[in-house]
Amino acid sequence: RAAGSTLRFAGFLALYEADVVPALEGLRRAVIHGDANDHNAVAGDPKSWPREIVSVVDFGDMHHGLVVAEPAVAAAYAIMDTADPLEAAARVVAGYHDAFPLEEAEIACLYGLVGARLAVSVVNSAHVKKLKPDDPYVTISEAPAWAALERLDSVHPRLAHYTFRSVCGLPPVPQAPAV
Repeated sequence: RAAGSTLRFAGFLALYEADVVPALEGLRRAVIHGDANDHNAVAGDPKSWPREIVSVVDFGDMHHGLVVAEPAVAAAYAIMDTADPLEAAARVVAGYHDAFPLEEAEIACLYGLVGARLAVSVVNSAHVKKLKPDDPYVTISEAPAWAALERLDSVHPRLAHYTFRSVCGLPPVPQAPAV
């Protein structure tokens, strides 16, 4: 990839180290699907619009992990091939929070987790591509993930945090009530 992409990649890893790693001990854990994306969704009646998602498949990535990783993974996939990554991610976060409320510490880690998921995706694609060079499925999300990393890099981490807080019904700026 181009030098700019490498810097974006490194920037998201640094953000993960700065924002997520110190919070890990206090974040909730549970069994999660771990791979919520459009390739693993089962849609309902094809005559209805919008099509309702009725189930998920592919439980191969299911594990005991961070609760907040579930919406982060889904948001990482949702921002692929979209012009506005923050809007797409915010819709996923809002929907997840509506069904299973996120805690403030989890919301604070979301942006770093989304970036880390995209970074893991491109690394995994590069690795598996060497092992299975003739399998097009292993790189199905590689190009969209690189593009998503580049678009997501244009979103300031605080703006993402404040947006996620807002769609979860919290004051966008955590310090606002005190001010």
